[in-house]
Amino acid sequence: MKPENKIVSLTREMLRIGIFNHLNDNDVSVLYHLLIQVQNPPTLIQQNIFISYWKRGNFFDNQFASQILLQCNEILKSMGFDIIEAYAEIDSVELY
Repeated sequence: MKPENKIVSLTREMLRIGIFNHLNDNDVSVLYHLLIQVQNPPTLIQQNIFISYWKRGNFFDNQFASQILLQCNEILKSMGFDIIEAYAEIDSVELY
């Protein structure tokens, strides 16, 4: 699958598994509308909008998020974009 089409399928998967659940209702509605209206292949503007949503995704509260993030970053890298860097805070641990 071409990267342009993979952007759409990954965005749909991210929406399905809850990567965007933290966004407000209006933003999620806009994303749904964009996915319904997307051209095949998506235009450059559509691709950039989807990628902007990716960068707002929550990759910490979902068991599938790391797999999705890896796929997103592979596409971003292949297209010459910066990857999404996600860091989790780790509680301090005392060693004895």
